[in-house]
Amino acid sequence: GRMITSGPVSQFIDAASHKSVLVHTPQSDELRGLLAGREGVTATAADGGLEVSGLDAAEIGDLAFDNRIRLHRLAPQTATLEEAFLAATEGDEEFQAAVVPQPEPRADGGQA
Repeated sequence: GRMITSGPVSQFIDAASHKSVLVHTPQSDELRGLLAGREGVTATAADGGLEVSGLDAAEIGDLAFDNRIRLHRLAPQTATLEEAFLAATEGDEEFQAAVVPQPEPRADGGQA
């Protein structure tokens, strides 16, 4: 094996995962329009709301407040440790499947 990282688990999860914020608002079209004008920000439909990447929850909340957009949910999405591990090791191959030979049956009905 090889060491993937050394440090706190929270730092590993942050570094290996894609950060986004799930936003629920009755004014999703208005919010999506505001977000579309910002460089490096994406907003896609997800889970009955918008999944926003490129801004943190506070920045989205401030933008919504400044533009009189009502928010019902503003939830940062973080990966699990398993998801972060899979992202960090994507493309790595550690194990290979091998055919395990089966014992030959003996003449007396037992196994060798």
